[in-house]
Amino acid sequence: MIAKGKSRICGALCVAFVMALGTPQLAGATESPYDTPDVRAFFTEYGVDADTQDALIASMESGSMIDALKAGEEPVSSTTQIRDGFEETVLKYADGSVGVTALEIPQPAPTTDLSARTISGCTVYSGAGWASSSNCKVSHSAAYATLSFYANYQQTASGGSISNLRDEDISATFGSVSNKSLTLIRANSTSSQPAVATLHGYWSSGSLAEDLYLSLRVNAGGGWTTTY
Repeated sequence: MIAKGKSRICGALCVAFVMALGTPQLAGATESPYDTPDVRAFFTEYGVDADTQDALIASMESGSMIDALKAGEEPVSSTTQIRDGFEETVLKYADGSVGVTALEIPQPAPTTDLSARTISGCTVYSGAGWASSSNCKVSHSAAYATLSFYANYQQTASGGSISNLRDEDISATFGSVSNKSLTLIRANSTSSQPAVATLHGYWSSGSLAEDLYLSLRVNAGGGWTTTY
């Protein structure tokens, strides 16, 4: 009887000890690459409500790319705003996803006699009928991927041009990006076509794969960004 009593006491103590520790975490449990604080913060920042965020994340988890990352997908609306020194174009798509392209706003270059080597940042020299902008950042973000590069561009009454492409970067929250290229497709605008520089990369992860594009386009009226 004493042995049985000890057994019951030991069993009760063991159960209590396990309950105190709680259920152990699975060793392989990790955060979903599709549902991260940064992804949620991007969606929230650009007005995507919580229910739509859940649906977009579920779409990615099921192997279906959100519209904002699909090459050639047309947005249902776009708005332009000035923010933190950039002219942003916010693109909203049919599934509720959002992409944001941005072109850095050039600041007037110093009028003092400084060497071009000492001037940094996105600056513009201008005169009657012309403007020349240097070291300006072009970017596109869509929650899971970001593309950017720097360029110089010029505008005159007769057209626009692009030069000195550099410092291209494509990053993704997961997966890999291959075949990266920054190409000056058309250095000078024509009567019907703008000057064009395009950054491209192929992003893949499991069943998800897509071509990513970011372009700077320039004509006599100025510069703007596109995702093709």
